[in-house]
Amino acid sequence: MDNEESKINKSTAVIMVCAAFFIDIIQFLLNFIPGPGWIIIWIIDAIVWLTFYVWFRSRGVTFSSSRKSLSLGVGFVLELIPFINALPAWTLANIMVISTTWAEEKAVRLTGSSDVIAKIGPSSSIKERFKKAA
Repeated sequence: MDNEESKINKSTAVIMVCAAFFIDIIQFLLNFIPGPGWIIIWIIDAIVWLTFYVWFRSRGVTFSSSRKSLSLGVGFVLELIPFINALPAWTLANIMVISTTWAEEKAVRLTGSSDVIAKIGPSSSIKERFKKAA
């Protein structure tokens, strides 16, 4: 993949994933403070969700794809649940949004059609998806 053509270049992706991982570590440590730590985590989650949403949107990433919307949304919900928020949900959500964005960009480059994403259904196999798009 050429970094110049992508909405999210490799260096930005690394910074986003490292930031998400750092936040996950902080939230993991805050789990050891029952009560106040959990409330702090909820406040952090709201700020983090908004930060990553704005960050992705500023890079030109749209959330019209259900996978990207669900990735960020599920990451947010998982981080609100005590003890489950010890999982690296922000890191995984960011990796999923980035990889979905890159996959969509690659599909557009391979087919030469900008509306290829609209033709790809969520329940079809990969071969069927590219047949539909072509």
